[in-house]
Amino acid sequence: HHQPSAAAAAAVAPSSSSATASSVRVRQELQKKQDETLTQALTLYRAKGLKKAVQYLVASSFMSDTPRDVASFLRVYRDLLDPEAIGDYLGEGGNVHDAAYWNLLRLSYIRAVSFHNMTLEQALRHFLTRCGFRLPGEAQKIDRLISVFAECYFQDNQGMPCCPFSQPDTPYILSYAI
Repeated sequence: HHQPSAAAAAAVAPSSSSATASSVRVRQELQKKQDETLTQALTLYRAKGLKKAVQYLVASSFMSDTPRDVASFLRVYRDLLDPEAIGDYLGEGGNVHDAAYWNLLRLSYIRAVSFHNMTLEQALRHFLTRCGFRLPGEAQKIDRLISVFAECYFQDNQGMPCCPFSQPDTPYILSYAI
């Protein structure tokens, strides 16, 4: 979101009050354009899926194609999206060329949630009910999500009484079994 500096606005307009008005108009136009882009993306999402909508938003410069930006978008707009679509999207990434990207996307999304001082069961329940997505049906996608959850859980609780595990694999195996 590129906004003109106050100096640039002042150079265009002779008085500071009209510079402020000009700056407000520019911001309003940018906001209107972003709202239209988002509306178009949501229409695309309903017709062709979340992946196409995200690609459109990136192509329209609504957000950049980084795992962090995409994860932030999914969190911020999760009320406008179907939890199953978010879960399915987060479970993507089996391709060798983009596996690292999808792993970082999952990590960015899940890392925004704190599992601090929760037992594994409490954390897993929180993860599955309060994080804005539903687990996909495909075992490989579930595995990817549970793997990142277990990593985040272990980072948050390693060495604490609620986490009696000495290795990050243990919460992963238990979570998958539950």
